[in-house]
This record gives sequence, structure tokens and C-alpha cells, in this order.
Amino acid sequence: MDLIKEGYKIEQIANEVYHLGIDDNALFIKKTKKAMKNLIFLEKSNLIDADSLQLLKLINKISKFKLLKAAAFLQPVFENLAKNKSSVFFLNCMKVSYLCQLKLKHE
Repeated sequence: MDLIKEGYKIEQIANEVYHLGIDDNALFIKKTKKAMKNLIFLEKSNLIDADSLQLLKLINKISKFKLLKAAAFLQPVFENLAKNKSSVFFLNCMKVSYLCQLKLKHE
């Protein structure tokens, strides 16, 4: 983030991730939830700008439309689907809904 503020251009590269069975789905989701907690901490500590990350922008839009509780309510459903279906789509839904839960706790 500091490099962008200094005027450096950051270029994204295609860097696919392959799951080699090191972590089972439950452990991976646990680690993902820890990362989401860290993300909220960084935002609350003003160490990152929420407008610079698509995920936080989305959460702020959900909050603006007063949908945090509805999205947070669905978190257990999405977590279960992510665990059982090994689905990136449901994992992303779980991330959004879990971030909504965390936002509700910090408001």
C-alpha cells in the first residue's frame, strides 16, 4: 500500500494456487477466518485503506445498504457448503458473510 502511495504501479500476475491436500477443508477455513480477522484489524488500525481492497469495498457497500445482519446470518450455511463442496464460490461467500459478522461485532 505504501508503494502505491509513493506512485509505484503494482502489476498483478496470474499465479494459480493448487491444493495438494496439505490442509483439509476445515483447517483451511479456520485459517481463512483468521485471515479475515486480521484484515478487520488492519482496517480498524488504519494500516490499510478499505477502498483499496475489493473485498472491503464490498463489505462497506453491504453495510451502507443495511444488509450486514442478513449476510452475517448466512455465514454458517456458506461455511458448511465451502467445507463439504470444496467450492471457491462458497468459500468467497463465506468470507463475505464472515466479514459481515466481524463488522457487526466492531460497530
